[in-house]
Amino acid sequence: SGSTSSKKARSTPQSSVSRTMQSPSSAIDFKIASYNIWFGPPDPTVDQLYPKERMGCVAKVLQQIERMDGDSPLLFVGFQEMTTSLRQYLQPHLETMGYRLATQPLGDAYGVGLAISKQLEVLESKFVPYSQSLQGRGILFVRTATHLFCTTHLESFINQSMDGSKEREVQIRQAADFCQDQLTMHPSLEVAMIAGDFNWDDERKRGQGPNRDLLTVLDDGWKDAGEKFDYTYDAKENCMLAGNLRRRLDRCIYLTPESKRGKAKAGLKKFGLAPIHPPLIWNKRNPYNNSYRKVKVGPSDHFAIGVRFLLG
Repeated sequence: SGSTSSKKARSTPQSSVSRTMQSPSSAIDFKIASYNIWFGPPDPTVDQLYPKERMGCVAKVLQQIERMDGDSPLLFVGFQEMTTSLRQYLQPHLETMGYRLATQPLGDAYGVGLAISKQLEVLESKFVPYSQSLQGRGILFVRTATHLFCTTHLESFINQSMDGSKEREVQIRQAADFCQDQLTMHPSLEVAMIAGDFNWDDERKRGQGPNRDLLTVLDDGWKDAGEKFDYTYDAKENCMLAGNLRRRLDRCIYLTPESKRGKAKAGLKKFGLAPIHPPLIWNKRNPYNNSYRKVKVGPSDHFAIGVRFLLG
């Protein structure tokens, strides 16, 4: 997401895969994650809404992802809606957990961030702006000898005449082309991954969304680690949201070299569904009628996604 509009939760992670992924001894087995950590509501009186407590809970969510499906390492975490102050609270947790944090230039705005395991030898990491963006969007990537991981926050909805759908399609093509170029230039790469808040609106139970089916926009070979209607921005399940909006905004897609197509498996689960405990209460303002209601505070208005990869 990323517009100025904000977003009952279950206490356990939800999985979009029912099968058990078996790891042969020769497979590369690792995890990645993505989390829109929410810059906060459009209400200056709440000042990013318990940022210290929420970032502490974000760290706990990442620890849950570290433990999912056994002890394969969590190598990369993409963040969206990172601000200077949220980075201030989150970075010490990440350092303690064994990650270094990089972000795009933030200034007074929000942007993307990337946590990288200190166990990895990083060959290159950089922010690459999109050619078409009114909101300073781009990809933040890291490349090791075998992995290319990119995180992004595609163009957000502003209003009905500026819904960002055309920009998103251009942006995801640029990100995918970048990954393909990297796979071509660096033959040792086993996989290229793009994870983040895609703001992609192609899955509605009723009616047609403004975006085309995601994989039809991309070249052959790209796979989606998730499944349809496994919502990550969910007004029915997130304690801080209201209404009926349910979207699978947060996604992970991946591409392997042609010689290794069909040998990669990915399983996605959702995390961060429960409110913060002990409970924190937000006196949430409705901007349309200026009324207030008390809601429990969760770590974010989005759910996190954790993805386990097996590369045969």
